[in-house]
Amino acid sequence: MQQGFALAEDQVGLMYFKGLGTAQDYAQAFEWFSKAAERADPSAKTNLGYMYMYGRGVALDYAQARAWFRKAASMGSGSAKAWLRWMDTQLIASSTRNSPE
Repeated sequence: MQQGFALAEDQVGLMYFKGLGTAQDYAQAFEWFSKAAERADPSAKTNLGYMYMYGRGVALDYAQARAWFRKAASMGSGSAKAWLRWMDTQLIASSTRNSPE
C-alpha cells in the first residue's frame, strides 16, 4: 500500500510542477516529490534530480541532482540513467568549451 501513496504523491508533485489543475508551485512540487521519495519512489527521486539540475524551486546543485538520479537509477529508473548520461556529456562538453587554450 505504501507504493500507492508514493505514486499519488509523485503525481500531485507533477501537478504542482507543471501547473496542471492548480497554480504552478515549485515549492509544493518539491514537498510532494520529497514525500514520495521517502517512500522509495524512483520517479519522485528522478523528479527531485531534475529540480536540482535546473534550479527549479531549489538552488541549482549538480551534486544533488546526480545524487538523486543515482538513487533512482539504482532502483532501475531508465529516465534517471538517461539524465546521468546527459549530465556527463553536457558537463564534459561545457568544461571543454570553457577551458583556457
